[in-house]
Amino acid sequence: MNTFVNKLTNIEKINDYFYSKDLDHLIINIVSDEIGIFYLYVVQYFSTSLGIGINFNANAESIVSNNDLFELKKVNVFNTTSSKKIDQILSNNNKSIVFTDYKNFKKYQKNYQTINGYNFTNDLKKFIRDILKIENQDLIEICTKNPQLILSETSKYLINKNNYLKDKSIDFEINKILEIRKNIFELKKGDNIQKLFLAIKEEANYKKFSFLTY
Repeated sequence: MNTFVNKLTNIEKINDYFYSKDLDHLIINIVSDEIGIFYLYVVQYFSTSLGIGINFNANAESIVSNNDLFELKKVNVFNTTSSKKIDQILSNNNKSIVFTDYKNFKKYQKNYQTINGYNFTNDLKKFIRDILKIENQDLIEICTKNPQLILSETSKYLINKNNYLKDKSIDFEINKILEIRKNIFELKKGDNIQKLFLAIKEEANYKKFSFLTY
């Protein structure tokens, strides 16, 4: 364990985590399901860009060995508020990311690399502008109010960026998507973070039919 005092932004912390050979664990305070989806997307984005797999793991006793002598192959991802389970995860040297609540974030932040989801607005803007290289205020405004739409809105922009506009239909679409997501989250009773990403896919399936209206 190490005491972490650094001035990296949260986005830089997540990116650096995948490159670092010294950091085995990253703890993210998700605040809410919506904000958690944003950070999960960031994790997926960086892991995919580096060719690193994600193992959605609900069982702290069966952590997947994720690297060989030369290259990181896979990162375990957990979603849990159980301190006992987190202690089990942290006792293992394999790379693991833990999505959890603020109480556990506070408990572990002095000894592990952590992300505070309460700063998500700045993180979201930095990710969109600096990583995705998108400068569109309408898109940023929509995603700031609805961080769970990060995938669908950025995909829409990249498909038809010259005509990406915020119009009245967005409010209907957001309500419809939120309705879809709430139904999915009603089924999520355990610690399975994979269902969060499935919610993104459900959202994207609906949003793709509206591309031609922008």
